[in-house]
This record gives sequence, C-alpha cells and structure tokens, in this order.
Amino acid sequence: MKSVIALKPKAKLYHRKCIDKAPDDRNNYFNLGLAYLNSGNPKMAIDQFNVAFEKEKKDSDITYYLAMCYEQLEDYMAALEYLAASLEIDPRNASYYDKRAAIYDILGQYEKAIEDYLVSISIYPNDCQIHQELGRLFNQIGNEEKAVYQFQMAQEKGCSNP
Repeated sequence: MKSVIALKPKAKLYHRKCIDKAPDDRNNYFNLGLAYLNSGNPKMAIDQFNVAFEKEKKDSDITYYLAMCYEQLEDYMAALEYLAASLEIDPRNASYYDKRAAIYDILGQYEKAIEDYLVSISIYPNDCQIHQELGRLFNQIGNEEKAVYQFQMAQEKGCSNP
C-alpha cells in the first residue's frame, strides 16, 4: 500500500493538498504519514496514521506503520502493541511476525523472536532470510543443532551467506 509519491521530495505538500480536497479519505492521511515516516519524522507520521486509523480501524497496514514509527522512536513496547493489533486483523501476514520478531530480538527476548519467525516461516517456507535469522537466534541461545539446520535451509532456499 506504499505510495510511490510518498518517496518524492514534495510528497508532504502533495498529500496535504489531497487532504484539503478530500478530508474524509483515509488514504490521504495514510500517504502523508508515509511521507513523514520516509523523511525521518516518525512523530508527525504518527499523527497522520492516527487520523487514518480513526477513519478505518480495521486496516492492519495502518497499525503496522504505527509500529514502525514507534520502533524508530525506540518505544518498543508501543511498537509491540501495534503489531499485536496488526496480527489480530491479519494473522496470516508474515511481515508482521517478522517485524515483531525483530523487536523481540532487540529486546533480548530470543525465545519469543524464534516463535514469531517460526510462524512466519510456516506461512512463507521459502524465505531464506528468515531461515538465516532463525539460525542466528538458535546460535544465540546455544542450540547449535537447530542453528545449523536453519543455516542449511537458508542455503537451500537461495541465501548465499548464511
């Protein structure tokens, strides 16, 4: 759902004009939020994503990007809450499990990170990068057998440097 326009330098001005023209369209606030997030301003992005969320509470992309904002602000507990909301709306989205696993990893909660990556790999079994992450995490907790297996799976799935 990421807008190409959100990556351009004048995106914020463009999206503000879109909001002026159609203030009830949640996409305009979402895209302005992306523009702020992509320009390194997660606090302003949160404001826009919250407006979009008020207009569409069942959109897991909004809660996912709110989680990304809070991750950038290093408010990992808030990020985890928004990822839980994303997963409640869309429990088959492997990216949401991947992001939550990465945050658990940052927090040193390796077992939880492994659990989420295992769910992710059950959804997309050919994702070699997730096998690599699992190998690294199993190595981190001292389970060499599972680490080796995951690194082998990563190679089989196409990763060249596990």
